[in-house]
Amino acid sequence: MMAALGFPRLCKWSQDFGPDGRGLRYNATLLLGETLFIEGTLVPAGNMAWPGPPQLNSTLFTRQDFVISGTDLSANARVTRSCSWLYFTSQNLTGDAGRPFRANWTFGPQTPEPMRTSLEEVLVNATQLDLLELVISPAQFNAAVDAVAQQVGEMDIMRLEIVVTISNWLGESTSDSASTWVQLDQAPQVVPVGDTNVQIYNREEVEYNMQTELREDFTCSDASRYNRRIAVDWEYSGSNTSGWVKLTDVPGLVDTAFSPFTLGFAAFSFEPDSYHYFRATAYFQGLDPSIVENTQVLLYGLYVKPRTDGAAKLTHKMRPRVCKLLDSSMAEFRIPGAILQDWVAVRVCAECRMALVWRSFETEAEAASASITVLLSASAPPPVVITTPWLNGSGVSTEMGWSTGPMANIIGSSTCPIPPVSDFRWTLVSSAGVILSVYVPEGSWNETYASLTLSSSTFDGSQLTVGELYQYVLMLGLQDNTITLLDGNVVGSLTSAEAAGAFIVRSSPFLADGPPRDGQVVADPPEGFAVETKFKLNALDWVDESVSELQYAFYQFTQEQLNSLTAPWDLPAAVTALEWDNSSSSSYWVNLGGVLLQDWSKSASCETILPIGDLITILRVRDHFGAMAVVGVQGPTVTAPIGGVEPALATAALGSAVALNEANSILNAVAAVSSVSVAGSAEESRAVVSASMTALEAAADLAPPDSSTLQKVGGVIAAALSSGSAGTQDKSTLSRASAVLDTVLSTASAATAVVDEDAGNAMLGSLLTITTANSDGGGDAAASASVTAKALNLVSKLGQVMMNSLPANGTQAITSVDASGRGTESRLAKVSAADAARSGLSSPGANVPSAALGGSRRLQECNDVGLQFTQWFASNPYSWANASFGINSEIANNATVSVLELSRCGVVVDFGSSVEVTVALPERDAQVDETPTCVIFDQGAQEWVRDNISLTSANRETMTATCSTTSSGTYAVYYRHTPLVEQQSISTLVAVAFTIPVVLVASAFAGGAIYLMRKRAIDQRRRKNKAKVYPETEKDESLKEVVTEEPPGGEVSEGDADAVHAEWF
Repeated sequence: MMAALGFPRLCKWSQDFGPDGRGLRYNATLLLGETLFIEGTLVPAGNMAWPGPPQLNSTLFTRQDFVISGTDLSANARVTRSCSWLYFTSQNLTGDAGRPFRANWTFGPQTPEPMRTSLEEVLVNATQLDLLELVISPAQFNAAVDAVAQQVGEMDIMRLEIVVTISNWLGESTSDSASTWVQLDQAPQVVPVGDTNVQIYNREEVEYNMQTELREDFTCSDASRYNRRIAVDWEYSGSNTSGWVKLTDVPGLVDTAFSPFTLGFAAFSFEPDSYHYFRATAYFQGLDPSIVENTQVLLYGLYVKPRTDGAAKLTHKMRPRVCKLLDSSMAEFRIPGAILQDWVAVRVCAECRMALVWRSFETEAEAASASITVLLSASAPPPVVITTPWLNGSGVSTEMGWSTGPMANIIGSSTCPIPPVSDFRWTLVSSAGVILSVYVPEGSWNETYASLTLSSSTFDGSQLTVGELYQYVLMLGLQDNTITLLDGNVVGSLTSAEAAGAFIVRSSPFLADGPPRDGQVVADPPEGFAVETKFKLNALDWVDESVSELQYAFYQFTQEQLNSLTAPWDLPAAVTALEWDNSSSSSYWVNLGGVLLQDWSKSASCETILPIGDLITILRVRDHFGAMAVVGVQGPTVTAPIGGVEPALATAALGSAVALNEANSILNAVAAVSSVSVAGSAEESRAVVSASMTALEAAADLAPPDSSTLQKVGGVIAAALSSGSAGTQDKSTLSRASAVLDTVLSTASAATAVVDEDAGNAMLGSLLTITTANSDGGGDAAASASVTAKALNLVSKLGQVMMNSLPANGTQAITSVDASGRGTESRLAKVSAADAARSGLSSPGANVPSAALGGSRRLQECNDVGLQFTQWFASNPYSWANASFGINSEIANNATVSVLELSRCGVVVDFGSSVEVTVALPERDAQVDETPTCVIFDQGAQEWVRDNISLTSANRETMTATCSTTSSGTYAVYYRHTPLVEQQSISTLVAVAFTIPVVLVASAFAGGAIYLMRKRAIDQRRRKNKAKVYPETEKDESLKEVVTEEPPGGEVSEGDADAVHAEWF
């Protein structure tokens, strides 16, 4: 203690007790550097006192070195990714002089300004707490990197430089710095899925796959950096090329895959015994692929095996020393099987016991040998060639069987005729030679040639033991009772069959291949939050003869969707009852609302975010034969994040999905984000909606042209625009959503895809959502007009795509109408050009004479003519139109309007003459001085007009009117106020009388003119809603009715006037 206090040594501390035995009660905390004052005063203690310690004035210090050394600032990673923990630590410090060090954290000059701003608060907090270690979380670091990317753009080198200044209480200090370089993805992170080196026979298809790998968790990534589109260039190298060439430039090689991440070739694309190589170069669109750092390259290899012995067995019995050439042109020898259909010549020699086979463009020197059994006999049975759909020892699915069974081709001659078919039997034989089944062959037969097959309906997989070998054996009864013994199951083995006089020919053996079995699907975790939790669905423990070839597809349902399949509820029973192929079934998975999470792939797991709900996960597993197994699991349970999902997290989740470059993953992410509310401001919500549109745009470019994808796209767009988030009614959002639908429809049209009714309904529903949001969102009329025009054009395009797959004289209806009756319905009709030229065409709601189609000459240039009649029920798509323009105010926002279009060869055309179209009457009752009037919307003027359209008839019972028009467009009917007295010439009235299909006969005639009588005022109770028919009142502005107070021919009583009025209302 004394040594620590230093000199002068003026005091001595001891445990000194006073007379009363009390110890000194002076306590002091001594701090280095402070001055200690002790005064010699009396210390009271009750009624006693004693002198205190002697006076002392001294500065406390230590003998430690005051100079700081050894800062050694280090970073835990010199190069790292943005989604990482960072630690900057000062180590090996000395010179604190007995007190804690003080730390001041700052940025070095290499740190970009946006990164400084983003991380400033982290450094300030560390400085205030004098921390010797600076910790930056992944979220903080990622946000800083994002700030640089957004404000500065992509940088080749991004460096975070940190400087720390350490000081002690005496003012001594030292500094050091450390840096971390940010690893940026100049190239996509893509990895192969499945084998990269494959061996096949040329009769087999081949496919290669790759996928994007995310190195960051989606909670840390950001859409601005990870949603860049990926391009893939495929190249080929083979024996007939010099180096790498573009795959598209290789003659005869056609990639059958739709996705740029998949490469596929059909059977017989390659020659046997050949090597082929493929190179995939992936890079972000917009970057130069010639720069190595911008690309990632994957290599794939393919070896096509040579033709194999045993693809067909040739059994040829002949006399000794016979050698002859058999040719496919000869009646006595043919090989029509699938395996040998291009092998046209066989030389069979009894001496050498071999068969040489070659094709028409080859020579005998290039022949390949086939398996042959040569039996020498003076009176041999006819030669038999058995071809099979399987290769020697390969598998046959116990579930799928085969579509074409084994075929026995039997060759005879006039001198050696083929025995009758009744003498032949097919048998299924185990590897031990046990006969399991006996079948009567089918096919053609004569004395010189027979082709005996085995029907696919005879296949019974239940007789086979998975993993065992089997053969089909053709037996010829050489004795009278051989076939009788076989049919009576008296003969149970090949040995006994031969002993009974059977001549046998064996097919190539096959392996009994069972369907996938004994597996499960597991959701990890079993519960979580929408968007915030990334769920991993795993296919586990599956058993198959070729596990590496298994493919998996994951689906999402809710129990409510599956309840109709079983009662009481039982998940395994519901899974079994699901229909996967028949779209007309009520149990079809799409009709039940199922969602495809991940389409068929070899990946046994599916990582995705999910929407809110008590979900059920369904897994389908299939082998390379197509045999399938289906299992389900209750879960996961997904709930809404408390307070809504953070905008940055939602945007990052969408960006991570886009980075996968797979349409289903992107659509699932948009659906999940749309299922939850977004926390934060309206602008932040708009940013999330914008990110959803960006994701949908990416999905549209990647979506395959099939009905299930179109249906999913339509449903997801409708959900996204109906989420209630700010921005869903913005015109820019609606225009982008329309562009997404346009992209997928264009893809489907180009691929001439068959779009089914379910897909059409979903697409129509999404277009209804767009027009409704457009009307409800208000805003600029020009922008609203643009959105409506796009939506109506897309309805037309949808109809054309669907009509592409309609047969002549076919019809189709698609609808999206809710329980209240609001929605859209489109009816399609297609007729042959000849029928249209002869009789026109009609559909519920429209009648088109042949003249309206432009004449028979033009029709002869087309094979078909189409009609599309669309009604917007209580959802007027032009409700945004300015009510102050013309008669716009007369057409209610919830009016039902009709649209009619004609097309030739898929191209929408104008009307050549008048057509009739059905339009709904307004819901309200007409007033006494109102007349139903047909109108058409003028898109240029943005108002409803009466040009080129007139009323033909109207019926209050059906609440419909028939309008005659020469213009394609959108039609409506309103009640027009009609003055009580309108004068017109007699000649005009006569013209009206003879051109109107439905006319009213008034109570008097004069001068050949018809006068329609109307009462000035009618009591409300006298106006009854019976079946009433309105006449056509105008063909153009010159055609108007005449109503007078006193009609010619005498006065009309009040009762007569009421009778006339009743014909109108």
